[in-house]
Amino acid sequence: MAGTPGRRCSSAAAFHLSLHQESSARRNSVPFCAKPCRDELHAYWDGLLGDKLTVAQVSKKGQSLLAGGKPAGADNATPVSWITDSFDLAKAVVYVPPISDDNNPSVKISPRPDAAYRTKASAVAQSQVTLAGYRLAALLNLNLK
Repeated sequence: MAGTPGRRCSSAAAFHLSLHQESSARRNSVPFCAKPCRDELHAYWDGLLGDKLTVAQVSKKGQSLLAGGKPAGADNATPVSWITDSFDLAKAVVYVPPISDDNNPSVKISPRPDAAYRTKASAVAQSQVTLAGYRLAALLNLNLK
């Protein structure tokens, strides 16, 4: 809820489904290949920062992200606005070409992200996880006094 890439994808699922209503099984799934392949957009975003990192790698990455300083919006303690911001970001960054917009129901498999998409997605994922960390710290500091 504090701004993770996975939550951004999830909050944008409503936007994506508003373009093309389907079963609940598709809510978090924009497939890149036919079954039994399970490669899809939600997992792509979940894995952008790595999904099998060691504690040392996470620590190093955290130090690198913190070196950039406190991001804009870190002091925003209103979860409703986080959801709105997340939704807007997903429309602007997640569900954009080459990702299929689902306007054509005959297109069941989305093109995979290209290099330009990956570059932008990686930068957004890093900035969002930094923002989430600062927001989580603020919530903990406020509520655990």
